[in-house]
Amino acid sequence: MTTKPAAQAAPTGSPAARFAELRKRHPRFVYERFTIGRVGRALRAQFRFRLEPEIEFAPEIIFEQVEWARVEEMPRATLETYFFHLGLVEMLSYWKAACSPEIVVRAVVLSPDGRRAVSIVETISVADPLYGADELAEKLKRSGGDVLLAEARKA
Repeated sequence: MTTKPAAQAAPTGSPAARFAELRKRHPRFVYERFTIGRVGRALRAQFRFRLEPEIEFAPEIIFEQVEWARVEEMPRATLETYFFHLGLVEMLSYWKAACSPEIVVRAVVLSPDGRRAVSIVETISVADPLYGADELAEKLKRSGGDVLLAEARKA
Protein backbone atom coordinates (compact mmCIF):
# COMPACT_ATOMS: atom_id res chain seq x y z
CA MET A 1 0.00 0.00 0.00
CA THR A 2 1.29 3.45 -0.87
CA THR A 3 0.51 6.56 1.07
CA LYS A 4 0.11 10.04 -0.27
CA PRO A 5 2.38 12.72 1.13
CA ALA A 6 0.66 15.09 3.51
CA ALA A 7 -0.72 18.14 1.76
CA GLN A 8 1.20 21.31 2.41
CA ALA A 9 -0.62 24.37 3.61
CA ALA A 10 -1.27 27.02 1.00
CA PRO A 11 1.34 29.78 1.05
CA THR A 12 0.33 32.92 2.91
CA GLY A 13 1.41 36.53 2.85
CA SER A 14 1.66 39.02 0.05
CA PRO A 15 1.26 37.88 -3.57
CA ALA A 16 5.04 38.19 -4.02
CA ALA A 17 5.68 36.07 -0.91
CA ARG A 18 3.20 33.39 -2.07
CA PHE A 19 4.80 33.38 -5.51
CA ALA A 20 8.30 32.98 -4.03
CA GLU A 21 7.12 30.19 -1.71
CA LEU A 22 5.51 28.21 -4.55
CA ARG A 23 8.68 28.49 -6.64
CA LYS A 24 10.72 27.28 -3.66
CA ARG A 25 8.40 24.31 -2.99
CA HIS A 26 8.31 23.28 -6.64
CA PRO A 27 11.76 23.96 -8.12
CA ARG A 28 11.24 22.01 -11.33
CA PHE A 29 8.44 21.36 -13.81
CA VAL A 30 8.98 18.32 -16.04
CA TYR A 31 7.32 17.44 -19.37
CA GLU A 32 7.91 13.69 -19.09
CA ARG A 33 6.27 12.28 -22.20
CA PHE A 34 3.23 12.12 -24.43
CA THR A 35 1.32 9.26 -26.01
CA ILE A 36 -1.04 9.20 -28.94
CA GLY A 37 -3.38 6.42 -29.92
CA ARG A 38 -6.62 5.35 -31.49
CA VAL A 39 -9.75 4.90 -29.41
CA GLY A 40 -12.53 3.79 -31.76
CA ARG A 41 -12.84 6.56 -34.35
CA ALA A 42 -11.17 9.06 -32.01
CA LEU A 43 -7.52 10.03 -31.60
CA ARG A 44 -6.39 10.38 -28.00
CA ALA A 45 -3.31 12.31 -26.89
CA GLN A 46 -2.16 12.18 -23.28
CA PHE A 47 0.60 14.25 -21.73
CA ARG A 48 2.57 13.53 -18.55
CA PHE A 49 3.80 16.44 -16.48
CA ARG A 50 5.34 16.55 -13.02
CA LEU A 51 5.61 19.51 -10.68
CA GLU A 52 8.44 18.36 -8.46
CA PRO A 53 8.61 16.95 -5.97
CA GLU A 54 5.18 15.29 -5.74
CA ILE A 55 2.47 16.58 -8.08
CA GLU A 56 1.70 14.80 -11.35
CA PHE A 57 -0.67 15.77 -14.15
CA ALA A 58 -1.93 13.59 -17.02
CA PRO A 59 -4.24 15.74 -19.16
CA GLU A 60 -5.61 14.32 -22.37
CA ILE A 61 -7.14 15.65 -25.55
CA ILE A 62 -9.54 13.55 -27.62
CA PHE A 63 -10.23 14.35 -31.27
CA GLU A 64 -13.57 12.76 -32.22
CA GLN A 65 -14.53 11.34 -35.62
CA VAL A 66 -11.00 11.29 -37.04
CA GLU A 67 -10.52 10.40 -40.70
CA TRP A 68 -8.00 7.65 -40.02
CA ALA A 69 -7.07 7.11 -43.65
CA ARG A 70 -5.70 10.67 -43.74
CA VAL A 71 -3.90 10.28 -40.40
CA GLU A 72 -2.28 7.02 -41.53
CA GLU A 73 -0.93 8.74 -44.67
CA MET A 74 0.97 11.17 -42.47
CA PRO A 75 4.56 10.21 -41.54
CA ARG A 76 4.72 9.11 -37.90
CA ALA A 77 7.51 11.62 -37.20
CA THR A 78 5.29 14.48 -38.38
CA LEU A 79 2.37 13.34 -36.25
CA GLU A 80 4.59 13.02 -33.18
CA THR A 81 6.15 16.43 -33.78
CA TYR A 82 2.67 18.01 -33.88
CA PHE A 83 1.67 16.36 -30.61
CA PHE A 84 4.99 17.11 -28.95
CA HIS A 85 4.39 20.80 -29.66
CA LEU A 86 0.77 20.56 -28.54
CA GLY A 87 2.16 19.19 -25.26
CA LEU A 88 4.44 22.23 -24.94
CA VAL A 89 1.41 24.50 -25.23
CA GLU A 90 -0.56 22.37 -22.76
CA MET A 91 2.44 22.40 -20.41
CA LEU A 92 2.11 26.13 -19.82
CA SER A 93 -1.36 25.71 -18.31
CA TYR A 94 0.08 23.45 -15.60
CA TRP A 95 3.45 25.19 -15.15
CA LYS A 96 1.74 28.43 -14.14
CA ALA A 97 0.36 26.71 -11.01
CA ALA A 98 3.72 27.35 -9.34
CA CYS A 99 5.92 29.04 -12.00
CA SER A 100 8.79 26.66 -11.24
CA PRO A 101 12.17 28.27 -11.87
CA GLU A 102 13.22 25.33 -14.06
CA ILE A 103 11.42 23.56 -16.90
CA VAL A 104 12.74 20.18 -18.06
CA VAL A 105 11.49 18.64 -21.31
CA ARG A 106 12.12 14.89 -21.50
CA ALA A 107 9.62 14.07 -24.23
CA VAL A 108 11.00 12.19 -27.23
CA VAL A 109 10.14 12.73 -30.89
CA LEU A 110 11.42 10.98 -34.00
CA SER A 111 14.12 12.56 -36.13
CA PRO A 112 12.77 14.35 -39.22
CA ASP A 113 13.69 11.34 -41.38
CA GLY A 114 11.81 9.05 -38.95
CA ARG A 115 14.80 6.74 -38.47
CA ARG A 116 15.68 7.26 -34.84
CA ALA A 117 14.42 8.88 -31.68
CA VAL A 118 15.75 12.28 -30.75
CA SER A 119 15.82 12.77 -27.01
CA ILE A 120 14.95 16.31 -26.11
CA VAL A 121 16.26 16.74 -22.61
CA GLU A 122 16.60 20.47 -22.31
CA THR A 123 16.73 22.25 -19.01
CA ILE A 124 15.71 25.85 -19.17
CA SER A 125 16.19 28.09 -16.20
CA VAL A 126 13.30 30.50 -16.16
CA ALA A 127 14.40 33.03 -13.58
CA ASP A 128 11.58 35.48 -14.25
CA PRO A 129 8.29 34.31 -15.81
CA LEU A 130 7.51 37.86 -16.90
CA TYR A 131 10.13 38.02 -19.68
CA GLY A 132 9.01 39.52 -22.95
CA ALA A 133 8.98 37.14 -25.91
CA ASP A 134 12.30 38.44 -27.31
CA GLU A 135 14.05 38.23 -23.94
CA LEU A 136 12.73 34.70 -23.36
CA ALA A 137 13.78 33.61 -26.85
CA GLU A 138 17.28 34.95 -26.19
CA LYS A 139 17.48 33.20 -22.80
CA LEU A 140 16.30 29.91 -24.33
CA LYS A 141 18.84 30.24 -27.14
CA ARG A 142 21.70 30.81 -24.69
CA SER A 143 20.63 27.74 -22.68
CA GLY A 144 20.36 25.53 -25.78
CA GLY A 145 16.58 25.42 -25.49
CA ASP A 146 15.72 26.79 -28.92
CA VAL A 147 13.94 23.49 -29.58
CA LEU A 148 11.08 25.04 -27.64
CA LEU A 149 10.72 27.80 -30.20
CA ALA A 150 10.99 25.83 -33.41
CA GLU A 151 10.96 22.32 -34.76
CA ALA A 152 13.07 19.64 -33.12
CA ARG A 153 16.71 19.90 -34.17
CA LYS A 154 17.67 17.83 -37.17
CA ALA A 155 19.27 14.55 -36.11
